[in-house]
Amino acid sequence: LKKSPPQWIDVHTQLVKQIKTYAKEIPCLHLASPIAFKIVKIDVSDIGYRGILKQLVQYTSGTWNNVQKNYATIKKEILAIVLCVQKFQSDLLNQKFLIRVGCVAANSIITKDVNNLA
Repeated sequence: LKKSPPQWIDVHTQLVKQIKTYAKEIPCLHLASPIAFKIVKIDVSDIGYRGILKQLVQYTSGTWNNVQKNYATIKKEILAIVLCVQKFQSDLLNQKFLIRVGCVAANSIITKDVNNLA
């Protein structure tokens, strides 16, 4: 370590913020390990959804179209699961993985009966 490092100034702070912004836009952060366990984390709001394939490998998000915006929250949750799994399917194929959702109702529907979602 230097005894007299350069002084940290506002320009440095702005550069760090800019780097963080660029890092969020990287489409694939890392290649998935075929032997590591995977988790699909999904989050839904009234305007869209997002999903993360954890080991943190990929990130996806989208916005709902005008019809989907009117769906019940549970239907948006299930749709987000489908869309995220489709997006990550090449890394999930023939792999064990866990789906984590924030909606308790989605969990009960997934584990019980999905026939009534249509």
